[in-house]
Amino acid sequence: NDIGFEWVASTNKKAWMKWYGQLKQFYLREGHFRIPNTQRALKDWLFGQRAQYTKLQESKDTQITTEKIELLNALSIDWFVPQEDSSSTTNDTSPSGSKAKWIGHNTDVIWTTQYEKLREFKARVGHCRVPHRYEESPSLEFWVRQQRCDYNQLKRGKHSPMTTRRIQMLNDIGFEWVASTNKKAWMKWY
Repeated sequence: NDIGFEWVASTNKKAWMKWYGQLKQFYLREGHFRIPNTQRALKDWLFGQRAQYTKLQESKDTQITTEKIELLNALSIDWFVPQEDSSSTTNDTSPSGSKAKWIGHNTDVIWTTQYEKLREFKARVGHCRVPHRYEESPSLEFWVRQQRCDYNQLKRGKHSPMTTRRIQMLNDIGFEWVASTNKKAWMKWY
């Protein structure tokens, strides 16, 4: 302590963003966060993020920041530990119905929070086209794009967190499922 030794290693934002990018690509490709053991390093990294978030919820020292949480929430990450926990006394269950250790907000809460941000954005500007690099809420623009991606995954019959309820809620506020300003040109290629 006397010589200024850092007991907690400083976070390396560049490395964190590299892992985040890998997680994002996995999610866009697979539509879920159940990372196989063949990608153990990424699986361990995600487990570490969940553990850091748990520490934050318990008011303990943590390396996770609001910015990191927003980025992970923009992916609609679930904060469930994806392993059975038979010692847990909680009655909470994971979305699959198996008993899981609850360590944060569920995906509906996260989704609804982002949806409310989009409603507020629309109330201010009159549309749901969130600009690239929206400084007021950096994760909102990505979340909007993710909704389109999830919707397209659903339309293709692939696993997707998009639900009929979410589609209706987005339709109710005038969400544009096609991002292009020239929808006819976009539809020609779709």
